[in-house]
Amino acid sequence: MLTRVIGSHQMKAAVLFMTLLAFTTVTRSGRADTDSEGSRQAYFEDYKGAAKNFVGQLSDPKDSLLEQELYRTLFGTMAFAYIHLFLSDTEHPQFRPYLNQVNATLAANPDDSYYMTPIDAKGVYRISGFRGGVRIVDFQIAGGSFLTRGTKEQGLTLSNYDLDQVTLGEDGEFEVILSAERPEAYRGDWWKLEAGATNIIVRQIAYDWVNEVDARLVIERIDTPAMKPRQKADQIEKDLAQISDYTMNWMDFALRFIEERYTQKGLINKVDSYFLPGGGKSGQLYGGGIFDLAHDEALIFQARVPDNCRYWNVQLTDMLWRTLDWTYRQSSLNGHQAWVDDDGVFRAVISLGDPGIANWLDPVDYSQGTLLYRWTDCDSFPEPVVTKVKFADLRKHLPNDTPVVTPAQRDVSIRERTRGAQLRRRW
Repeated sequence: MLTRVIGSHQMKAAVLFMTLLAFTTVTRSGRADTDSEGSRQAYFEDYKGAAKNFVGQLSDPKDSLLEQELYRTLFGTMAFAYIHLFLSDTEHPQFRPYLNQVNATLAANPDDSYYMTPIDAKGVYRISGFRGGVRIVDFQIAGGSFLTRGTKEQGLTLSNYDLDQVTLGEDGEFEVILSAERPEAYRGDWWKLEAGATNIIVRQIAYDWVNEVDARLVIERIDTPAMKPRQKADQIEKDLAQISDYTMNWMDFALRFIEERYTQKGLINKVDSYFLPGGGKSGQLYGGGIFDLAHDEALIFQARVPDNCRYWNVQLTDMLWRTLDWTYRQSSLNGHQAWVDDDGVFRAVISLGDPGIANWLDPVDYSQGTLLYRWTDCDSFPEPVVTKVKFADLRKHLPNDTPVVTPAQRDVSIRERTRGAQLRRRW
């Protein structure tokens, strides 16, 4: 990993962005007072620092495309930080977009519609809505301030609650109270709010993207007034100043994860499995490694599918830990989309060229990135095997009855995938 200094054209982009932010400090008369002028300069300096700290870390520092993708990720993270700092608070929560096609960082799962809100562990919340038809709707209660304020305090997953465990009406309507103690005389569905909780992450996990309908969800705090006051100047200033830290910490986490979890362990064209105490879904086994391919090479990823498994998938990311385009490219597969051979083994191929099989994991023209898989509520947790072969010899390493996919058939399947991706709630 090498670090580079930001180019002048990227700094100009940062200056333009900060010029727009500067308007937030202008008074009603159209002029900035002395304090506001100081605030504008502070925001500008913060962003110069952020830009200088996150312009490198590229696998090939001479690749101008990778360089521009890094800058794009940096600015996208800034926008993401704004949403998380200003869209909701612990007294007036709402499930805001978390990871999606716009913010595909931290290996966002293509099968998930993610939402998140900050909460107060001492508060009383009502979550309601309609279940929908996705395979899993999971509510993760977690601590730390990494997700809510962008600090380095990641926090642990404290509990997970499955929406299928609550009482559902005929149309899937539900209501559940989330609090430290069950409200007196309340007999409905209740989830315990653990001490130290700071946020809720919602995962709506779909298998059949086209036909499964997302849940409709509402969260309200019911022990404080419903009306939200106008935000005060000092809080706005505090939140704006936090955006640069949020951006730097988020990027740092993604890059360190790849370095510490994969690179330092030598997981190049290899994988291993792990549980995540913070950020991941409890009880879900993750695994992965780095793929590194030449144009004349391919990786075969294979694993025996458990007899009983509620959900599983495999996906690809770049070296910034951004999930590759899953709307217009087949960069992921799940248990519904994948072809499983007659022997019960799932075999997928990662290659820069289309191998003409159903289970192609398309690296979207990246020769290097990460491979990630998940096993959820399974009766076993298989350890996949990854094998590098010559692309020209690929068919020799696959079963004879592996289905052939023509370019025309690939186009049809990608169009169906695109429809499914757009039908789901994304932001």
